[in-house]
Amino acid sequence: SDPGTNGGRLTCSGNFISGFSSATKFFESGSQSFGTAPQPGTAYFNHCNLVTKSIGAADMIVESYSYTLNNKAVRIGCDSSGDAESYALGMGGYEITGSIRLLYDDKAKGLMTNGLTTAFDAQLILAYGSGAEPVTTDGDFLQRLNINIPATARDFAAETGTMIDVTFKGADDTTNKMAEIEIANAVDRSWS
Repeated sequence: SDPGTNGGRLTCSGNFISGFSSATKFFESGSQSFGTAPQPGTAYFNHCNLVTKSIGAADMIVESYSYTLNNKAVRIGCDSSGDAESYALGMGGYEITGSIRLLYDDKAKGLMTNGLTTAFDAQLILAYGSGAEPVTTDGDFLQRLNINIPATARDFAAETGTMIDVTFKGADDTTNKMAEIEIANAVDRSWS
């Protein structure tokens, strides 16, 4: 999510592993009618509508954020119908990596001072809509990531009044889930 990209609209992309063969048929002759595409809605998630932006217990001013969820599952072989014969799920198979750009203010300074010499874990919470938990109202979108922020030497005097980039990785511990992403969505939020 970045106010300077796509008009501030939240964008997602992904690659999925599927055990299903394609339902699309290719025609060598003739024609195929697909009907009329539906008109896109305009109720999208805009970066400026983030209601919760916190790391640990500290509210932050967020300029932009991005993260990647990677499962690393691999299909092995295929049978006569194209289905996988097995899946490889190796060690470290699920990971989260990302970055968040924060205003360097007293809250960010307090948070990052902890991480000057030692990596630390924290909850990153980003929410659209009401910010309530559990997510039940249309338009509510909650992203809760348990992250590890690596030790990073910074010259805070040089960054006063500016934005700082904080990289992170997902952290799996016995208390918090590495990722919880919830959405209540009864409205078409597609756009073109």
